[in-house]
Amino acid sequence: VNDQMRAWFLEQGIKGVALVEQSGEDLSEDTEFAALTFQLACMLDDFGQHNKALEYYEKTLAIQRKALGEDHTDTADTYNSMAIVFRSLSNNAKALEYNEKALAIQRKALGEHHADKQAHVLTNILHCQMVPYWGF
Repeated sequence: VNDQMRAWFLEQGIKGVALVEQSGEDLSEDTEFAALTFQLACMLDDFGQHNKALEYYEKTLAIQRKALGEDHTDTADTYNSMAIVFRSLSNNAKALEYNEKALAIQRKALGEHHADKQAHVLTNILHCQMVPYWGF
């Protein structure tokens, strides 16, 4: 039942995003809309719809870069999430590129001493670099 409910919510969210986009409203700096597209991307990724997830992460990233700037921690979180999707798609080079962007933003925004925020990204970078040795 939970997967059915999540699938229904996902379907409704996608329809909602499409309706808002068709409204003609300027969404280019709407961070609430970016939060919605981010959550939909996460759900799509959870359902294994990785390419569709990337589409929604791209929407999120475009808004965040314009509204918040390239050096905002939310932008870093989106880069990190996209890196995870790229890794799921076996595109480790792209995953590594996006993880490194996320880490650079986090270090610039938070400094070197926020290990709690950076540990996840550093772990993802390690996984990308170890693929040739581990074989996955």
